[in-house]
Amino acid sequence: MGKYSTTFKNSLSIFIQYRINIGLILVSHIVSLSGLIFLWISVYTAGEQLADYKLGQILVYYVLVALLNAVKGDGPGMGFEIVNDINQGEITNYLLKPFSYLRYRFVSFLGAISINSAFIVPFAIIGGYIARDAIPFPDGKGWIFFALAMIFAVIFEFLTYTIASLSSFWVVKGSHFIYAAILIASLFDGSFIPLDLFPTWAYHVMSYLPFQFIIFTPIQAFLGKIENPATLFFLAVLWIIILLVILLWIWNRGIKKTEGVGR
Repeated sequence: MGKYSTTFKNSLSIFIQYRINIGLILVSHIVSLSGLIFLWISVYTAGEQLADYKLGQILVYYVLVALLNAVKGDGPGMGFEIVNDINQGEITNYLLKPFSYLRYRFVSFLGAISINSAFIVPFAIIGGYIARDAIPFPDGKGWIFFALAMIFAVIFEFLTYTIASLSSFWVVKGSHFIYAAILIASLFDGSFIPLDLFPTWAYHVMSYLPFQFIIFTPIQAFLGKIENPATLFFLAVLWIIILLVILLWIWNRGIKKTEGVGR
């Protein structure tokens, strides 16, 4: 266990050294978010409304999208690193060490999220306090659901991009699968628009897919819009088990065909 705690500490040190990058990412999210806020204020001022979303709720929705993407936005970056490890043959160096490469990646991913959170959460708290009268904060149970949904979001982010990156065991341009995962996840996780604004049949299909747990479910938990939490979280656990089995199956098959020539 000590070797993984060391990995976690090392990942913290690396991301602290590149904290200016986190600052730039935060600024970029603020700029894009400002445009969305003015857009939705204009829409609602003109008398329009999105389904049963009030102005405060839709603004909070997109603020949370930006915050969640900023906090856990290292999924694609981690995927590209795995692709590079496989393509460059560096993966064999890790296989010779007495620890699990996948656990190492997960712990490093948690380290990145911890640093992102340390930089972003204080700003979120300050902003939330300033706008406390306009933000529909959840009740006690809602905060518990939100915290649980965030844990699921981190796990699904990791599983999605790790599975996509392992395509490099068979194809040269494994990065293409990362880009595909980004596009698919952004469409089906609620980053663009809330999933319940899609046609009923489409939303029904999306409600059974794992991508909703990356963005949409945590925000719904915050807004108090989760009607059957037990059923939803059971589905999340079921998908985690399925994706974990798929991940380990791909990993084991990929490792068997890996050649560490000269290493």
